[in-house]
Amino acid sequence: IDTKQSLNLGEEALKQATELQYDRGIQRAHSILRRVHRRLGNFSVSIEYTLKNLPVSERLGDTLDLIDSYTSLGNIHSGLQNFEEAQKYFLKSLVLGKKVDSPQLSNILNYIGRSYGKMGNYDSGQYYIQAALLREIEVPQPGYGLSYIYNNLAEIYYYKKEYDKAIEFYSLSSGLTENKRSAYGMTFTLNGLALVYKDLTQYDKAIATALKSIEIGKKNTFRDKTKEAYGILYEIYEQKKDFKNALNYYKQFNLYQDSIFSEDRIQYIDNL
Repeated sequence: IDTKQSLNLGEEALKQATELQYDRGIQRAHSILRRVHRRLGNFSVSIEYTLKNLPVSERLGDTLDLIDSYTSLGNIHSGLQNFEEAQKYFLKSLVLGKKVDSPQLSNILNYIGRSYGKMGNYDSGQYYIQAALLREIEVPQPGYGLSYIYNNLAEIYYYKKEYDKAIEFYSLSSGLTENKRSAYGMTFTLNGLALVYKDLTQYDKAIATALKSIEIGKKNTFRDKTKEAYGILYEIYEQKKDFKNALNYYKQFNLYQDSIFSEDRIQYIDNL
């Protein structure tokens, strides 16, 4: 909950582990730093730490961390809309995952499906996400995997303009017990619902839902999801022809966009 402190501790851990030539410590520090930077929206820095981790995990023979690293690289590239690059890493992760029957298989299948959905290949996207759901039901995992599967199925239905189904699966995600859904996942759900309500011209619902996402995003420093919610509010008010509010939220969207871009580049150059 304290991102700055998390980064400081991660960087100190990496420094000490590097001085000691302690590979396991280096691996864990890289993992911490890549996750925090990814949540902050500093994607190039997150990619850098993940790529640095690959040879360390190979030296340790840590297949599970290799799977996690490839999956993370796929996710980041998918978020950057580099879908071909994303699928390359996801497929590496899937091959390794199947080889060791990894508990991460449902997550990998889910991410592949989401990437296909963002590419506009909705049938392929739905196929992989439903395969992920089946795997999760057969081999339930601790954590938030089921929540993201529901979110991603909802997103596919949103793209297909099947709004009732989208609402159904977003509701399934938000209705899970607290140990099965994360604050970050809730911003995903809320932003998705806000888009559905916007398309249905249920503007009051859309605005309330986006504002709730912003509240969670700001509290937890989820800058990428907060930026996304401001963008949705801008679109809603533009559709309503309320240009004063549209301009206000567009400015907020750009502030977050500029902040993420600037910090990402500054940190990347500093690391180099």
